[in-house]
Amino acid sequence: MSELFTLQYEWPRPLRLVSLNERMHWAKEQQHKSAWLDAGFWLGSEVKADCRRKHIRTPLPYCSIQIDCDVHEVRRRDGHNMAKCAKWLIDGLVLAKVFTDDSTEYLELKDWTFNVKKTPPLYMRITITEDF
Repeated sequence: MSELFTLQYEWPRPLRLVSLNERMHWAKEQQHKSAWLDAGFWLGSEVKADCRRKHIRTPLPYCSIQIDCDVHEVRRRDGHNMAKCAKWLIDGLVLAKVFTDDSTEYLELKDWTFNVKKTPPLYMRITITEDF
């Protein structure tokens, strides 16, 4: 039986956070989706390389994922409204074969947290923790 693990990454985030409350043309939304999916895929490559170094098997077992994101403006945000971005990011991780699937059988998404940062670059910090 393997030990519990925690993997942490700081990754440049796509410039646009897309809220569930926003309505936009499908073509514009597809551009944002593509940026988040690519970020998830390339992050997945980093996660898999890190797992190989630490002798952790992929796809990962049941894990929780926490996303901590830099933002420009000081205003109220609801982490639940970032579900689109989270879905696209996690889909990229699944494409990279970090997780078997993005269902609740394999993954728990914790609420987003936000950090105000006045100057670029903006990052997201992703913490993946093995849970039983």
